[in-house]
Amino acid sequence: MQRNIILVTVIFIFSISIWVGETFLLSYKPDKIYDLEGEQKVVNEKFITAQILSQSLDRVYQVFKQNLNVNRKINKSHEKMPFLNDLTDILHKLNIKDPLNMRPLSNDRRKNKTITSYYIEIECSYEKLGKFITELEKSDRLIEIIEFEIVNGYERVTNTNQLNKLPDQIVKLELATISLNKMKN
Repeated sequence: MQRNIILVTVIFIFSISIWVGETFLLSYKPDKIYDLEGEQKVVNEKFITAQILSQSLDRVYQVFKQNLNVNRKINKSHEKMPFLNDLTDILHKLNIKDPLNMRPLSNDRRKNKTITSYYIEIECSYEKLGKFITELEKSDRLIEIIEFEIVNGYERVTNTNQLNKLPDQIVKLELATISLNKMKN
């Protein structure tokens, strides 16, 4: 009997100690954990935002660096060749026929930038034209499409043999690359 009383007393004391520990020592812990989880989410979102901004700024820096004229006395013909090579690479990548006409037009040097114009005439579908413009947008160069014309007269559309497919259209584009001139201090 005495052994049962001791066992019940030990169980009672153990139960009370668990209740006291739960009530006074651990009761606020779940709330604190939830608060810390919320803070962690906010900090993670700020970190991800900072990473995205860092990558964007790196991209802006690379575009700026690519389009910066360090030496204003660069030979004009050498300045135009890399861009024309890039254009032909893009055209071949997209399986667009060799350009019907492609030539540099003019150089306009201003105080802080140089604008070099180009004329290109290609024959392609509307889908390939969209992909071509997308590739130009992806380029590290600052490129402006000044003007484009799609030659698609009524006779071109009606002379097609396939009813479901439009023929390739002749597209005339005037593009310009913009190079930033480094100012002398």
